[in-house]
Amino acid sequence: MGQYAEAIQVAEAMRSCVPPEQECYVQECYVQCKAIATRNLAELTASEARFDAATKEQPRSEQPWLGRGETFLELDLYDQALACFEHAAGLNPESARAWCGLALAKSEGEERNEPETVLACFDRALELDPAFEAAWFYKGLYLGRRSRPEESLLCFDHILTRLQPENRWAWQAKGMALVELWRSDEALGCYVHALRLEAESELAWSCHAVQLLAENRLNEAIQVWDHLLATDGQRSDLWYAKGLAWEYQSRWTEAHSCYTEAARLGNERAAHRLAALPH
Repeated sequence: MGQYAEAIQVAEAMRSCVPPEQECYVQECYVQCKAIATRNLAELTASEARFDAATKEQPRSEQPWLGRGETFLELDLYDQALACFEHAAGLNPESARAWCGLALAKSEGEERNEPETVLACFDRALELDPAFEAAWFYKGLYLGRRSRPEESLLCFDHILTRLQPENRWAWQAKGMALVELWRSDEALGCYVHALRLEAESELAWSCHAVQLLAENRLNEAIQVWDHLLATDGQRSDLWYAKGLAWEYQSRWTEAHSCYTEAARLGNERAAHRLAALPH
């Protein structure tokens, strides 16, 4: 918990030693940093209280250690999470949840393990519980990160054909794996299916738009960006992407307008594209 208290102190110190011309920017950073650190500190404090109470009631149970490890994962405290999952696996070597947690912590900690070590933990979790949907999903994501899209695709297909055909996250992840395999038409179908399951999923809409852009279906991509911007017009990345779609059609005026808005919101790439547009 000390690191979050220290982060709050650093945020306070930032605000007191900056030039006047940077005051507005630093104030915004200060507010954001302090809010994140304060929230995480509160979450960790609450987790510690729950853990202490649970371990008193269930001293030989792995469940409190699993809950604590998952809290550490959510806070990106991977080494602490690893210690918790190792303790949980020691208390109950047959806990699929502990082995999945070990895989996640080993894949992200300061001293990342070799891929086969991480995958062995996932495989042990799935050996213990073949219907463990989250383990299949995270194993697929990990394989995708390791540039193994064929194996990644098998994990998502397993979820969708044998466990949960309506898993929106698995449809989106399957689409990403198919893109890596240059199977664009199938990927687009996955994104459309994900959108049917969760119409407000920003990730599915974004993947859908990027795929449309790649297939030169520019006006359809622009409609997707418009849909997302109607929800949040302060997203510089969305304005930038919409500008790209206009630029690819040589619609310089519309591209200029989108890039200008993106640059106003702080997107440096948009400023470069603006300078390169025909006058």
